[in-house]
Amino acid sequence: MNIFVSQCMADATGKLPGGVLEGTVMAFGSYTECLKIRVKHSSNGKENFRGRYCMIGYKSPLLSPLHEKTPAGDSYVDAYGVPPSWVTMLINRTGPYLTRVAFWFGTCVPSSCTEDDVKEIFTSVTKPLGMSVKLAGCETDEPGTTWPTSALIALCFLCLILGTCLLGTILDVIIRYQVETQQHSEPDFVTFRILRAFSLYSNTEKLFAGTSGNDTLSCFHGIRFFSAVWIILGHTYFFTDTWKYMKYRDALAIDDYFNYFLPTAVLENFTVPVGSFFFMSGFLLVFATWKKLEKSNGKLDLFMFFVHKYWRMTPALGLMILLLFTLPIIGSGPLWNSALDPPVSACENHWWTNLLYINNFWGSENYCLVHTWYLAALMQFHIIGIVILLLSFRWPNFGIFLGFTTAVASCVTTALLVIWNDFPMPTPAINKDMDVMEEYNTKSQKPFCHVPTYLIGMAFAFLVLKWENKRERVNFGIVNRLLSWNVFIPLGHLSYLVYLLHPLIMLYRTASMRERISYGHTELVFEFLTYTVIAFFLAYIGHIAVEKPFLILEGIFFRKRPLENLKNPVNSKEPVLTCQIKTVPA
Repeated sequence: MNIFVSQCMADATGKLPGGVLEGTVMAFGSYTECLKIRVKHSSNGKENFRGRYCMIGYKSPLLSPLHEKTPAGDSYVDAYGVPPSWVTMLINRTGPYLTRVAFWFGTCVPSSCTEDDVKEIFTSVTKPLGMSVKLAGCETDEPGTTWPTSALIALCFLCLILGTCLLGTILDVIIRYQVETQQHSEPDFVTFRILRAFSLYSNTEKLFAGTSGNDTLSCFHGIRFFSAVWIILGHTYFFTDTWKYMKYRDALAIDDYFNYFLPTAVLENFTVPVGSFFFMSGFLLVFATWKKLEKSNGKLDLFMFFVHKYWRMTPALGLMILLLFTLPIIGSGPLWNSALDPPVSACENHWWTNLLYINNFWGSENYCLVHTWYLAALMQFHIIGIVILLLSFRWPNFGIFLGFTTAVASCVTTALLVIWNDFPMPTPAINKDMDVMEEYNTKSQKPFCHVPTYLIGMAFAFLVLKWENKRERVNFGIVNRLLSWNVFIPLGHLSYLVYLLHPLIMLYRTASMRERISYGHTELVFEFLTYTVIAFFLAYIGHIAVEKPFLILEGIFFRKRPLENLKNPVNSKEPVLTCQIKTVPA
């Protein structure tokens, strides 16, 4: 019996994989087989122990970069001698790819062994070889597992949203039927309006209703869609988490796919579409606000301006955080805890920085999901942009000078930052050093590195408004007609949630994997298409259940004040924070 159990555990444990010289550094073993193992006492039938699956990493000093020193401070050659040719080739190809841990093996042990026991045992076994051991986590199929507090809270909120949507949908259908059959007129109760804001039926109808794609800004729908899809494509190939490249078979093939192959520049520069979002946001700030300033004689309700921005951005962000907190309870896998624990823990400790839009001032290891730096930067750009806009309305020359100076200062600062830290150019996407990637994410995602794109969007809006009577010249011909296609209207509306949610899908995919996959265009394109379809489907659910209802609630709770109240704030019954500006000749 003991021999059979030992054989089962040995069979479920990962072995040295083939393709090591091509970057295959992980062997999962059999996660399911290990967790199914049960050992019972021969006399009374009680369970002695069960299988416990641990992911253990082994780092060999022989596979450290040649420029690194040993713990004793010796050089590589002095400590280990001149490495064999195959080791030299491997080190040159991997560079710092293996600096964290060289090999990961799924290992099956008895559940009576604690994580400390496992680490101590395998450290003792590998010590004569000079290896260091790292434990990514262990899992046992235990009954009655306790859910994390954050998951319980998130689940309660999601159930509340679901219940409100169901109630609102039922109420909406009943009212529609009564109105259509003339049994009752349209009710105007505030409570009914609030509940009907969560109607899945009405919100779906509004999403797909669409409008004519003939106005100047209709092309933005297509730009949003293609930008979101481009970002998903880039993140499919390059996503900066520790397990992203470890899970691939033949990961070093990345060099063959991207070195000196021009078409792949589209993939390597997937951060460009983030700039398009910044550009459109800056454009819309000026385009939507300038005429209001002209009609109100330079008066702007700053309080409502920021309330509006916060109200539009935050519900979708909150939904993303809630969904992240629920991930740990909806699956399992060899990498489940090691992949999910860091982002979940970061969000548990720093979720408030996201809601205040200051999370990009923390280190990337403390980000509540790295990609949310964009939202913080965008909110900060709104503050910078409205200041420049108001100054430009009062003193055009000074406003233009301030915007130009800010853009130039940002470019100079970013260039100095790259030079000082010796960051790879033009993009670190295929850099194998995870430490460099984390440092890059920490320092490059500050607002001063991206504000020029936002300011260019503002400047372009000024030009469009100036040539408003010649707007037909601005409409981009066949490209404009393509981007303005009505099909892109609902897809463009979903792009914000798509951006927020697609990393959660990728994270779930990595955490639940139970076997390696090959790194290649065929596999990654299929992954990209899967991520895209699922992201837009989840974004649709999030839009009709959260994003659209809160946009409707904004109209209920924050009714637009009459222009007379803005012109005469003293006579208004509501307190108004205004900024009065008068135009002068340029």
